[in-house]
Amino acid sequence: FPHLYEWMNEAGFPESAYFHWIIGQVGSISGNLIFTQRLIGFITIFSIFVACYHISKLFISQIASLTLALLCISFPSFKDYMQSDMLRYLFAIACYLFASFIFLTQAFHHKSSFLNSIIGFVLFIISFTISSLLPFYLGFLLLYILLLLWENSETSILKLLSLKNILLLVLPIGYWIIKGYLFPRHGAYADYNQFILTTESLWINTKFFITGSILFP
Repeated sequence: FPHLYEWMNEAGFPESAYFHWIIGQVGSISGNLIFTQRLIGFITIFSIFVACYHISKLFISQIASLTLALLCISFPSFKDYMQSDMLRYLFAIACYLFASFIFLTQAFHHKSSFLNSIIGFVLFIISFTISSLLPFYLGFLLLYILLLLWENSETSILKLLSLKNILLLVLPIGYWIIKGYLFPRHGAYADYNQFILTTESLWINTKFFITGSILFP
């Protein structure tokens, strides 16, 4: 574990070491690590299916929601769930979707629960451990605000200024500022996934995007 933690901490994700350690401990107890990884992967993917279905059902029919949820879990990368590192991504996606469902349901029904909101915030924070989920969070915020303004009433506009909504707005920003300060990337990962706004960097990354995702996906 110390070597795993040192490696993950160098990459700026020390919490991942605990995630892998817990999976290893459960695998040791069950006596079959591979089976444990596959079981956790299956449960996580099923959770993604359930969350996607219930979010979709807020806006579209039951059959359409079921179809969309099935398409969601047919994503090719989910076939790699037996890999321990992939489980971390699946777990974060499931947390993100369930957190989104909690807050979207509150906005849809115009009802708020303090306990559910706390659970939603915790799930969002867990999901932020995967930085690639941040663009999806912007999509959630847009949909959440549209639901709050759906009635186009004075009450709905005032809801935008509530403490909960302000926290939802600043949560990812505050998380990454605090995380960057407490657990900065260093060593071999010092420049890993850094935003470098130079002409050379933009040209190289644009070229990789065109060749890797459009020409030769």
